[in-house]
Amino acid sequence: MDPLVRPSIPATLLICCLLIPACWAAAQSPAADADRQKHQGCTISGKVFLAGKVASGVTVVVFRREDFIPIARARTDETGHYEMTGLAGGEYDVTPFAPVFVPPNPTPSLSNKSIVIRDGEAADGVNFELVRGAVITGRITRPDGQPLIGENIYIRPIPDNGSFSLASQPGTQTDDRGVYRVYGLPPGKYSVGVLGSHFRHTYYPGVTELARATPVEIEAGSETNIDIAVAAPVVRYAVVGRAIDTEAHQPVPNARFEFKCVEGEEVGLTGSGYQTDSNGAFRIDGLASGRYRVSADFNHDYYSDPFVFEVSDQDLSGLELKLNHGAVVSGIAVVEGVDQPEVTSHLADLSLNFSVQPSDPVAYPAKSYFLQLAPGGTFRIGGLPPGLLGLGLSGNGTSGFSIARIEVNGIDHRADGIRLGDQTQITGVRLVLRYGSGAIRGQIKTNGGSLPLDTPLYVVAVLVSEARWRSDMSRISAGGMFEIGGLIDGEYQLEFYNLGRNTPRGVKVTVTNGEAPFSIVNFNPNPQPEQQK
Repeated sequence: MDPLVRPSIPATLLICCLLIPACWAAAQSPAADADRQKHQGCTISGKVFLAGKVASGVTVVVFRREDFIPIARARTDETGHYEMTGLAGGEYDVTPFAPVFVPPNPTPSLSNKSIVIRDGEAADGVNFELVRGAVITGRITRPDGQPLIGENIYIRPIPDNGSFSLASQPGTQTDDRGVYRVYGLPPGKYSVGVLGSHFRHTYYPGVTELARATPVEIEAGSETNIDIAVAAPVVRYAVVGRAIDTEAHQPVPNARFEFKCVEGEEVGLTGSGYQTDSNGAFRIDGLASGRYRVSADFNHDYYSDPFVFEVSDQDLSGLELKLNHGAVVSGIAVVEGVDQPEVTSHLADLSLNFSVQPSDPVAYPAKSYFLQLAPGGTFRIGGLPPGLLGLGLSGNGTSGFSIARIEVNGIDHRADGIRLGDQTQITGVRLVLRYGSGAIRGQIKTNGGSLPLDTPLYVVAVLVSEARWRSDMSRISAGGMFEIGGLIDGEYQLEFYNLGRNTPRGVKVTVTNGEAPFSIVNFNPNPQPEQQK
């Protein structure tokens, strides 16, 4: 996988902003307008600052988070203030659209704020601080000094801790002179790279490994010249082999496998979704020099022996991926104390996630997989190596389902896992689920001031009698309202996130027969500093 990951949201944000007039017209359909009229009453407002001074004439856009369609926009007045009214309750992304002006550092959350509002609420103080963006420009050349035309330039922020974040800055292509120019960059440190399709990925100042790249530090409004001469083209090879059943000594058709480069020019590169043909043969093309580890993917019946091969200066053939018959675990998921079809019919919508802590973790690295439950809740997991099997449920919390017990011969293995030997066959496993339809509703009341809106606010319910059971995170609205669903009866402790050092603690609520009293949580957003003794 390429170490420079292109995020979808920033690019989508730019496209949506450029297409705001068209999207806006679509958003003004009679049906949409009638819906807004029905739910009028929500407001989002704030100020935009440029280098510490109010910024007038900046367009601020509100996107509906569920489909990223712009539904409202406003321009800041002479005081830097903007306001959008008549919004329906929902979850929104709010961003200022000013291509030349950017947040004061590369943190994406500073340029795109996520807001939750309920009908009748007002999100005040959704403010943005902007500075003039910096420019990185330069020339990209081939090893012979000729310009490299039409290649992609990507610029990636480097956090202060020295590690690379997943957010990257979409760049541009080089022109007929090999010149590129990327503008609107927040101040900070960046790694600059050329992701060529015919040359090695090359990073400033001309190295092929991202870890050896020299950071480029830029200031607000600055322009920095970065030239890069790309490395010589990568020579690539093909490897050919077959998968063999270690017991039957026969080829295994349709066996899925994956590989990872563990040493060499493209260390960290992974490939998945490969499969042997009807004769058990496989072929991998386009590999650079290096060492590669191959392992069987989840195959229902097999797991693979440790297998590493090395590509040096030629194609390889005659490789053998040895597959062993693995353990098999099968059973059924049942909902405890519930027989309503409207609940049990959703079992087939649930995914079982499972992983094995291998007896030999060096030879068989731990992996996690997802398996959709069959209609009726049955499941079968095969191809498991010796070790400790752990089972979980994806979507734990919001769907209302959670695991109560994992029974094998009447013994609960949820805490310690299921021990697997070589080719163990375990049938009749009962995955006992709980279904909760209860909810906790409440509101955070501020004692002066308002809730912080710079980061999303969350609340989680933790079952007191079973601390490992936690609800999904629930967003807190701008007006402090929250609702946590999918709860079984019991006493819960509420945990709040991103409220700062004066976060409320020790708030407990009891759910009885699916209901709980409305909870009022007092919060002081502006606590007095502690006096020195």
